[in-house]
Amino acid sequence: MKNVLSVSKKIIVIVVLIMSTSCSIYAQDGEKQRIATVIDDELTAFSNKDRKKWESQWVHSDAVKRFNARADFYSEIFGWDSLSSAMNPYFTSQDEGYKASKNIHDIRIEGNIAIAHASERSDDGASLYETLVLERHGMEWKILEMHFLVKSTYENTDLNIEACLNTQGYNLLSKNKIDDAIKVFKLNTELFPAAFNTWDSLAEAFMTSGSKEKAIEYYQKSLDLNPENDNAKKYLSSLKGEANLSKTPQKN
Repeated sequence: MKNVLSVSKKIIVIVVLIMSTSCSIYAQDGEKQRIATVIDDELTAFSNKDRKKWESQWVHSDAVKRFNARADFYSEIFGWDSLSSAMNPYFTSQDEGYKASKNIHDIRIEGNIAIAHASERSDDGASLYETLVLERHGMEWKILEMHFLVKSTYENTDLNIEACLNTQGYNLLSKNKIDDAIKVFKLNTELFPAAFNTWDSLAEAFMTSGSKEKAIEYYQKSLDLNPENDNAKKYLSSLKGEANLSKTPQKN
């Protein structure tokens, strides 16, 4: 009888352990689902330009971080106030919101911190790898960090080469190395003569250098390639107006 009771106790202990493990697994699954919902809601709110909803998915503290890395660009933002401020132009513009689909690959929970890995594809074809760090606040999860790697920009395509050269040209322009910037922009027009943006950038460099005739010539070239280029329209109007004003005879 004693042996039977001993065996029964062992069985009860095993059953309790199994039930406890199962409950823990179910609890983790529930937490992971809540985390996935937060991640999806953040993207949906961002796409819809629903600022209030978007802000509700984030931790509002100085510990917030957002990184964006691509072949021709890198940005880092620290702190909620800085992130909120950086997003002002996006949320206040009249342009359509960013559209993308997201696939969450895995979520790992360690206490009050969760790490999620996802991939994202925007409507313009860009593919991103994403890592998110979330923090538990009571019964809710909030995004603390977001790290983007725009994988598609590292592919060896004409579009990426053009974009990288264009960025390098603007980097030189920002350092007042105007002649060097013009050389880079000229190279881009030679490599991609049918790309309206290369001529637009070259025109801007000449405009910065004070060569208005060249700027007008290349803005017009850009506009011929893309009649919807509002940037070229704006500067062409301004430059032509200045040119006409300088030709107007001055009265004594």
